[in-house]
Amino acid sequence: MKLYELNGNDGQSQNQNAALRQVAVAKLRAVCPLLDYLEFYEVKGSSDTPRKPSDASGGSTRAINSNFPDNQVDPIFGNIALKIWGDKVQTDKAWERRGVDIDSERISDVISFAEKMGWDLMDRFINSVDGATTWDGIKQLVPVANKVVFDTANGGAFPLGNATAEKKQQQKLLELIRKVLNYVGPGSVVVMNADVMARIESTFWEYVTRQDVKSPIEEDVQIVKFRGRPIVDAGYKKDGNTLVMGNDGTVGASDDCSSILVFKPGEKADLACGSNVGLVVDDLGLQGVHYETQLEADIGMALLRDKALFEIDGIRLDG
Repeated sequence: MKLYELNGNDGQSQNQNAALRQVAVAKLRAVCPLLDYLEFYEVKGSSDTPRKPSDASGGSTRAINSNFPDNQVDPIFGNIALKIWGDKVQTDKAWERRGVDIDSERISDVISFAEKMGWDLMDRFINSVDGATTWDGIKQLVPVANKVVFDTANGGAFPLGNATAEKKQQQKLLELIRKVLNYVGPGSVVVMNADVMARIESTFWEYVTRQDVKSPIEEDVQIVKFRGRPIVDAGYKKDGNTLVMGNDGTVGASDDCSSILVFKPGEKADLACGSNVGLVVDDLGLQGVHYETQLEADIGMALLRDKALFEIDGIRLDG
């Protein structure tokens, strides 16, 4: 279930505003495309300990009149602790005195506000570090054994061109990406920044497909897939300038590295997310000189199967 598919009714307020929620959800989905891939399940209370797959191994043989050897299962549990994410936007009541339709003005403000919130949420899904009010994002959840450095200890060049040396580097990365996709398995999602995405599209064009669709805000967009797996552009942080996944990562002696994340989302499985009622949009009414609209959601994330998440690091576009 997607975060926005949860009903958004917390039972605490009589001020749920369907119109404001609709425009907020549409804008959030448009600028935070991970919302269309991450799977959420309903958590009761403030945390949950979903069970991970058993580490018991299967497959044996036996003789007639003998039993299979004991194979007791010790349950392993993950942990999802919900943290509160959101904010509120204020619209000055003076617009009413000046003949402006206040409902339209508030919707316009929520749309602009939700765009920056969506960028912030994308950043948190990827880069957040667990704390009192924050959860571990995808990069923090990657098991150490699943962090793969491309080419050398200092990373490797991913160049343009058709010369032998350039083609060799491209084929090395193609082989590594294909290996990781096979490890993670069907249903995986690939996340990278726009620069790496552009290089992938121009270099491995024969493995890339595009599908024209309408975004949640009715814009014409393309869903790009690599060998059938959707590629998600990590986009920008809420300042609108800083990449969520930059090209300045340090790997060995190199400080110009990019990365690729591959994960398999699951509902209480694989890379799992939890919430209680999803995104709540409250019309707080007139507070002082402002009409206030509050958006918030309780969110947690956990890796329940190690092979459901890999990171390829050390990709040097200019190396």
